[in-house]
Amino acid sequence: MMRLLVILILLLLFGCAQTSEPTEEERTKLEWYINYSWFKNQWGNDIVSQTISDTIDVDIEFVTPIGEENNKLSTILQTNDLPDIITLGWDDVYVSELIKNDRVYALTWASEAS
Repeated sequence: MMRLLVILILLLLFGCAQTSEPTEEERTKLEWYINYSWFKNQWGNDIVSQTISDTIDVDIEFVTPIGEENNKLSTILQTNDLPDIITLGWDDVYVSELIKNDRVYALTWASEAS
């Protein structure tokens, strides 16, 4: 009987440890460059982004240029310090450069790679 009680307690403790909330270090952090200086939103300031973060354990840092958009993007490309996600206009001159230099992945790439 005592053995069964110890096993149940260990199972409860193990189960609780598995369902604990992730720490800040365990959350995925993504850097998202948006090539529009007028974009001023911050991730986590609204209920939608908070719910997404809490559901899939991800935090996003939006990065936007100050002033001329293409100057910041040019610097990013030259230093090869690319963010995780880049948002550009469909007619932006850098779209073809990113495609030509193999820096763009199809949205289906992840499912095809696995």
